[in-house]
Amino acid sequence: MITKMASKVADFFIYRNWIEKDEHEIYRYGMEVILSFVINFCIVLICGIVFREMLYTFLY
Repeated sequence: MITKMASKVADFFIYRNWIEKDEHEIYRYGMEVILSFVINFCIVLICGIVFREMLYTFLY
């Protein structure tokens, strides 16, 4: 799922001529890392809100 989203973002960058076609794999990997971090951060934040343990959430 994350790989598909990252690939679509890299394809969009190529479509808009923001990157060259030979840089697709580099940007796809970078977007995978960023998306993975954002998704994990949101999951931890939601868990902290649900369990009302925001102090531990911020410490984590």
